[in-house]
Amino acid sequence: MREQGIEHEKVFTVEWLAKTLRFDADSMAFGIAISDIRRELEQDGFYLNGYGQNGESYQILHARDNHKVMERYQRQAMDSFRRAVILGSMTDVSALTDEEKRKHDKVLSRVAIRLALTKRSTQVERILKGADRKLLE
Repeated sequence: MREQGIEHEKVFTVEWLAKTLRFDADSMAFGIAISDIRRELEQDGFYLNGYGQNGESYQILHARDNHKVMERYQRQAMDSFRRAVILGSMTDVSALTDEEKRKHDKVLSRVAIRLALTKRSTQVERILKGADRKLLE
């Protein structure tokens, strides 16, 4: 991919990617490779998006669209935190050993705190934005 050049809005066909990666495009290995490529490209500020009809190609998004990906990641993270807290809160800990209960409680506590802090940070951000507007008046 790097040999082909990495630039915003560049399109790579599934056929080319499958041939280059040496995986069948419908295989799990191909999907994992695409995921790995995405993670590598993110390190350089690029995002590889599935593109076209019937998944015919992938495109590196323009930089102006990266905020949409970041927002999706944020929503997914919040959803994962909520789901982890629900699962942890509803787990029947009577079926666990003392050591398993300790680990379970530690993880639940950590996830619940992260969820609370993340929710709170959104409120603080709103307050600060409102305060900034008042200061500018």
